[in-house]
This record gives sequence, C-alpha cells and structure tokens, in this order.
Amino acid sequence: MRSAVDGINATTANLNRLVTDNRAPLRQFTEGGLVELNAALRELKNLTGNLSAITTRLERDPAGYLINSKQGYQPR
Repeated sequence: MRSAVDGINATTANLNRLVTDNRAPLRQFTEGGLVELNAALRELKNLTGNLSAITTRLERDPAGYLINSKQGYQPR
C-alpha cells in the first residue's frame, strides 16, 4: 500500500513539474494557437461540406457536371 501511495505522489510531482515547466507554452497555445486551431477546423468543416456537395452532384450527373450543362448530358 505504501508503494502505491509513493507512486501516486511521484506521479503527482512529475505532473506538477511538467505543468510548471510548460506554463508559458500552454498559455501561448490557449491564447493564440487554440483560436487558430478552431478557425482551421471550421474551414475544414466547410471544405468537407463543399466536397460532399460536389461529389453528390458529380454522382447524379457526371457528364453534366463536368460539361457544366444545366440539363445534363444529352447524346447527339
């Protein structure tokens, strides 16, 4: 039991040291990097939606989409 408590205490001390040593980079990430990451994820979500719409249109009428015809492909 004592060794388990000692292990927990050592782990807690290591975590405290890790947080203390990285306080400035963590603050920089939460103040700037996290905002930039959020914006990038929003853009990625928008891109995914656009690609999904393009894929759906392409699957429905491949020739019409590629030729840019509103009525679809009509062979002559």
